[in-house]
Amino acid sequence: MERRNALKGMAATLGITVATPTLIALLQACEQPVQEEVWKPLFLTEPQGKSLAAMVDRIIPKTDTPSAKEAGVHQFIDLILKDCTEAEDAKKFAAGIDALEQKCQEKYQKGFIDLEVAQQDEFLNTENEALKGVEGEPPFFLTLKRSTIQGYYTSEIGAQTLTYVPVPGSYDGCIDLTPEMKTYSYS
Repeated sequence: MERRNALKGMAATLGITVATPTLIALLQACEQPVQEEVWKPLFLTEPQGKSLAAMVDRIIPKTDTPSAKEAGVHQFIDLILKDCTEAEDAKKFAAGIDALEQKCQEKYQKGFIDLEVAQQDEFLNTENEALKGVEGEPPFFLTLKRSTIQGYYTSEIGAQTLTYVPVPGSYDGCIDLTPEMKTYSYS
């Protein structure tokens, strides 16, 4: 409603003569509901993209802050795979998604996106537990977690969950942290 009033006020204040059909079209455009954009992966296949979106959404779920999926982390990862990753490494990542899906099929006889939220969390927690004590090349799930965290905290949504302390600035070397405090980000 505010946009409509702003457009009317702007037209009246500036003394701009706007043709009636144009003004009506502008005002009607303000009332149109925004439709959710349908994402199509650029590098991954559609099933891999849907699995990736569901996985990142459970790695960083919605709490009092938006989830990784809401931040577009799955789109970020797909774009990075397409434009910034060596072809062999990108194929390994896609194969890693397929391998997680295969494990999920073997354990639950369903794909990851078809599982209940509790089952998705159980599956990812099992994968996370398997990371302990692993040496050598990092397992795919560790790469997925790192990519999710990087994508989330470099997004506008994720950056808003951090407290920014400009540097140079005052240095407080020893501060008491409380559970209510945000994580600090220094630049």
